[in-house]
Amino acid sequence: MNGMLVMVPSVHVMMRDGQMWMDDKFVAGLHLFAREWGGPTRVVLQQGSATLPFASPVTAADLPGELRLIAQDAPISAEDLRGAQVVLGTADDHRQLDLARLCGAVGARLVYAIEYPLQTRLAVARLDLARRPLRLARSVQWFLTQELRLRRAFRSADGVQANGYPAMAGLWGVEQRHMPRSGQSVGAGDHGHSFRNAGPRGVERAAADRPCRPADRDEGYAGPHSHRHRAAQPGRGFPHGHL
Repeated sequence: MNGMLVMVPSVHVMMRDGQMWMDDKFVAGLHLFAREWGGPTRVVLQQGSATLPFASPVTAADLPGELRLIAQDAPISAEDLRGAQVVLGTADDHRQLDLARLCGAVGARLVYAIEYPLQTRLAVARLDLARRPLRLARSVQWFLTQELRLRRAFRSADGVQANGYPAMAGLWGVEQRHMPRSGQSVGAGDHGHSFRNAGPRGVERAAADRPCRPADRDEGYAGPHSHRHRAAQPGRGFPHGHL
């Protein structure tokens, strides 16, 4: 049996009159990961009030594994990750880019999932802010700064799950020596790059390729759910997938 997989998604749980509401697709993904992982799981979710368009009421009993709720905008802590063999974080959420340090503190391996490359984030910003050039310029500058942080975070991780060819292609500039060669290839293998569309079992393989180590760079950043049309706003989360 595998050790514990701790998932830190960017999607939030909507609280309404004390009732939890979760994105339907996200809940289905949790069950898939729990089934395929073959070991205990935990999901760390931020509470939020923003509306989820395709959500249903749920209880903790409806979810596989352990559920840990944290306050809106609260940073992820080492205690949230304690006991994990592998942590699956979300690189589309800029506030998760310091997870390597926390994983090193608890002895866990870190795999980042990413869906939206820089080109996509910039395209969304241009569409949203086409008539607001000064704000667009600030947003572009902010995204470029976050991209540098994101690439440093990848070099401190044990694996990357690229969700689709655009995400993989956008990350070819990260040096091969920093990443393990694992998981199911999505086409990068011929070019000597190590980004994979891993899935639950591939996440395990990616993280098992080399031992976890504490982050050796000072990258103090912390991690909510952010919709595409909020992505163009500096200081907010990147657009995201659900896992």
